Amino acid sequence: GGVNSSTIQRYTAVIMTPWSLKGMLGLIADGVTVFGYHKGPWITATTVVCVIGSLYIGLRPIASMSPSTSLCCMLLVQLHIAWSDLLTEAVYSKRIKMKPENGSDLISFVWGGVSL
Repeated sequence: GGVNSSTIQRYTAVIMTPWSLKGMLGLIADGVTVFGYHKGPWITATTVVCVIGSLYIGLRPIASMSPSTSLCCMLLVQLHIAWSDLLTEAVYSKRIKMKPENGSDLISFVWGGVSL
């Protein structure tokens, strides 16, 4: 047996939750400084969590992993991606405000990197 479509939909909703919470994540990053920094520590922390979750999924035998454990690890990966996306958007938005004439070039550069 496989997993039915309604279960897959619930799993997907859970995994993608960080994307719905980007507003709250931004408030946390702006309101809580770590050693005087607003963005770098959060990206670093979520990167560590993402790597741990990815390694756990990648190195464990599939038969020994519960669906909830897999779900949790994939949620952590999406948390990293969503939060990093939000914080890098904040940085390049500031840069665009400083030099609006270079805005389209910067956006093209960012999306060129995203597509790699």
